[in-house]
Amino acid sequence: MKRLFALLIILALTPLSAQSTVRDCEELATQIGQNAGLPQHLLPAIARIESGRSLNGKRKAWPWALNHAGKGLYFETKSSALDYLTTATARAHQY
Repeated sequence: MKRLFALLIILALTPLSAQSTVRDCEELATQIGQNAGLPQHLLPAIARIESGRSLNGKRKAWPWALNHAGKGLYFETKSSALDYLTTATARAHQY
């Protein structure tokens, strides 16, 4: 559940204009990793493993990936990922 909320925060901070294009998550992870003093390829590798999606035969970190109850979900837009999160968290609060 903590991961879900952390991802929600990250998604919420992503500009809405990014919905129409896929942001390079691995480049962002490289920049953040460098700022944090991490080894150069560590954070991009984690991003690729945690949110990786195969496109054109190559696995890349995907900006709108969620893990819900152990199942990887990939959305085409930030908006559709946020819609799913809103519904999933509303259902979780009903129980």
